[in-house]
Amino acid sequence: MVEDNEKVMGLMAMLFERNEMQTRMLNALSQRVEQLEKALSGRKKRRNVVGCGDCVEKRRLSKKTGKR
Repeated sequence: MVEDNEKVMGLMAMLFERNEMQTRMLNALSQRVEQLEKALSGRKKRRNVVGCGDCVEKRRLSKKTGKR
């Protein structure tokens, strides 16, 4: 009986360690996903700004030619 209890306690300790390691890994992955999402949203904003600049240029040219 004592041997079984020690065996179970050892298995529980191993499970706790693995759980802690998995939790740390998931946390790190979650933070990395957030970083990538921020970087991607920054790219989209820059593209939109460039797109708006193109629109301004097109409007300026259409005023000169009188076409829309």
